Amino acid sequence: MLDYSICPPPCQEVIAHEIHPGMDVFLKGNVEKVRTYLPPMRHKINKERFISHDDKLKENRLRHAQILRERQAHKAEVSGKWARVRDENMRLRDASTAAKALKERRQTLWLAQNAVAARTGLLAKLLVYQRHANARFAVQNSAAKRIQKVARGYIGWRRTMEEVKMRALRRRVEKFLFQRLFVRRIERRKKSAALIYRYCDEIREAEGLRTVAQRFRLSVIKAQKIIRNFLSVRRTKIEVLLKYWSLKEEKYQAMITAEEEKAAAKGAKGKGKAKPAKAKVKNWLPVPDELKKEMIRTQLKTRKKDFEEQKEELMMEAEVQMAKNLIKGVEVGPKCVVFRMLPSEEEMFALIVEAQERVADKGPRKKSP
Repeated sequence: MLDYSICPPPCQEVIAHEIHPGMDVFLKGNVEKVRTYLPPMRHKINKERFISHDDKLKENRLRHAQILRERQAHKAEVSGKWARVRDENMRLRDASTAAKALKERRQTLWLAQNAVAARTGLLAKLLVYQRHANARFAVQNSAAKRIQKVARGYIGWRRTMEEVKMRALRRRVEKFLFQRLFVRRIERRKKSAALIYRYCDEIREAEGLRTVAQRFRLSVIKAQKIIRNFLSVRRTKIEVLLKYWSLKEEKYQAMITAEEEKAAAKGAKGKGKAKPAKAKVKNWLPVPDELKKEMIRTQLKTRKKDFEEQKEELMMEAEVQMAKNLIKGVEVGPKCVVFRMLPSEEEMFALIVEAQERVADKGPRKKSP
């Protein structure tokens, strides 16, 4: 407890001032501080707070020694700092490298294990799915076999029944048709015999069967001679036209060769080169005799048809020309309007070109790339 008797009277009066309950707390605190900061009180407090001079010197020496020790330790620490830092960095780098290698090794091992596990899981799923599919297929296959067996039995039974029915029906139909056809055949033969008898009676009444048979035989022989002559004439015409074809074909080839030589000579003359050798007809294909005969027959029929259509006009023109000659006093025999078997040279050339085109179209075609 502090003694306030040493304070001056004003201070004592202030300090001794009574603070009633309920007064301002701040005022009460200021009064306490005033009591603390009075000079005598402050001197006494400082005297009690601080130690003596010797103790203070001793404390300073100890503090100085502590500071020196700390400085020496700091100096020693600073002098070996970079070596320790380098060693620490090397240690940290080695530890980091080892940790990184260990991490990579673990990642590689885990990656391989994860890949194996993933593939194994996928194979397991596929195996389970395949097992389910095989089981389902086995059930479906057995069901299908059972259904097919029952169906084949039913179809075989039905076919057997149908065959039995159809066999019986066929026998009945054959029996009915045989009866009907046999009766119809007999009736037809009866009618034919009756017709022959009637014909014989009519012939006997008219001239006699022998005379009619002879006439019929002579007419048949005559018809055969006419047909043979016609076929012989047509064959001869075809042979003549084939020879005519060969002559015109050689002439046509010669014309084409001459035109090519002329064109080649004109080109060589324009370029100032020597006269080339004789050119040959290119891409000239041999025409089969069957094709020649077919085309000759077709052309012959076409020309005969055209001649028959124009025959009346040609005869009228011939009569008109004969009348003009009589008026003029020119003695000219009548012009005969007849069919000319040999075609003109232009028609023959056109026929040869058409034959070459048909042979080229029928020839082997190259496959398109």
